[in-house]
Amino acid sequence: MSKQDFSQPQRQSVNGIFLIFFADVAKQFKRFFYALFAPFLSENFRENYSVYLVAGIIVLVILQFIFSYLSYLKYQFQIQQKAFIVQKGVIKRSKVEIPFHRIQNINLQQNILQQVFGVVGFQIETAGESASEIKIKALSQTTAKQLKNALLEDVKDVLDDAKVVADKNQDHHHHKDIESKTSSQSTSTLLHLSFGKLLKVGLSSNYLKGLGLLAVFIGSISNFVNDILSRFIEVDFNEDLVNRLPETLSFIALVAFVLISLVFLLTVSLEVIKYFNLKVVRIKNNFEVEYGLFKKVNQVIKKNKTQVVSFEHNPILRLFKINKVFVSQASASEITEKQKIGLVGITSEQFKEFFEAIFDLNLQQNFVYVHTSFRYMIVLFWRQLPVVLGFGIAGYLLFSIFAAIAFALLILIGFSFLNYKIVKKSFIGLNDDVLQIGSGSIHTKLEYVALHKIQSVQLKRSIFQRRNDHSDLLIYTASGNISISYLPYQESLKLFNFMLYKIESSRLDWI
Repeated sequence: MSKQDFSQPQRQSVNGIFLIFFADVAKQFKRFFYALFAPFLSENFRENYSVYLVAGIIVLVILQFIFSYLSYLKYQFQIQQKAFIVQKGVIKRSKVEIPFHRIQNINLQQNILQQVFGVVGFQIETAGESASEIKIKALSQTTAKQLKNALLEDVKDVLDDAKVVADKNQDHHHHKDIESKTSSQSTSTLLHLSFGKLLKVGLSSNYLKGLGLLAVFIGSISNFVNDILSRFIEVDFNEDLVNRLPETLSFIALVAFVLISLVFLLTVSLEVIKYFNLKVVRIKNNFEVEYGLFKKVNQVIKKNKTQVVSFEHNPILRLFKINKVFVSQASASEITEKQKIGLVGITSEQFKEFFEAIFDLNLQQNFVYVHTSFRYMIVLFWRQLPVVLGFGIAGYLLFSIFAAIAFALLILIGFSFLNYKIVKKSFIGLNDDVLQIGSGSIHTKLEYVALHKIQSVQLKRSIFQRRNDHSDLLIYTASGNISISYLPYQESLKLFNFMLYKIESSRLDWI
């Protein structure tokens, strides 16, 4: 396999012509859908002018192909003078130049259309940008990997040069023994998720998400089906359900079983499709992550860019002896759940290796803990009261006063249990190096943040919190903020002051 010379201008894969064309056609179709097809609603137009419109659409498609081909020819990229350069544009030409020191991450992606044409999407993330600044739609697998390796090597050289200068003025004895141990390791596979483990991950997933998707689908067709049946079968369905209560209850039980089964299959399928063939490769203290069936993703978890590491588990995951880890990296805007990099199906031993490589610390840490006050249960209750009242009113209107009380009482008991678990698992732990934040109810989450990567902290107190001597603590990082509710004020104030001191006195880079 010959090595490409990226110092010379390069074009995308030839197959990219068709990918660009189909992407442009889809974009124009979505934009002008109504204008193109509204005339066909007129019978007069269909009889006299439809041929001309179809001919016009064909001409426009041909012109679009020509424009897409010119876009392909005019799009060129190269590596030159410690920068990545892209030139593009047919009518309006533009040149984008990204210095190596601004490149934060490089991701490869491959959706269904890109898989059909055998090409890969190439994305470059830079400091100060919320989205990828450079998006190349169609590179061959070989070119994409060579370009990624070339850029990463050049960026590393630039950063190493800068670090040599910085080392003259900074103390680098911090965690020296751990750092020397982790740096000695080069490339190894941390995690390669088998299909069996992937199914276990699916079994432990968030079924509320699957239920929501299914509810939207059922709701969208229920009125349509009811209208169709009502036209052919003259039956008052509401009255018939009441008159045939035993059959109704059996039917409801059957529907519930089918619904639960569909939610189960949908949720498992979504997880399997998203994280199919998940592979995590360790390259020194960084990690390359690949996954996906219909949309293949290749991302790099960079040690210096990682902000928050979230360790998650629930009773089902514990039963299977696996966990989920989600990584939030630095971004110009707050990271969403979808943007986090997931290492699902990871074992505790694998997480230990990952944690020590990212933080240069042993996983077992001694923390000073401050827990959320149980007074927070009252706050949660007032937020949930409308739901409890809603179930009570529904029970009264549909059945009787006894049903209303029973419904409201059951919901109240359920909420009380969840609120207890929420408060029990909500805490903040702190030591000289790292912050640990606990949250969850049935599902448990532990978030870890290196203290030197905290950008700022804030104490918030409502009127009621001032009266009962509590406060909320907000932690701001380069990937978003984390809040811990209803901490005792005096204890949270000590944490606040200590974190401010660490932020101001730290000489370590947060990105």
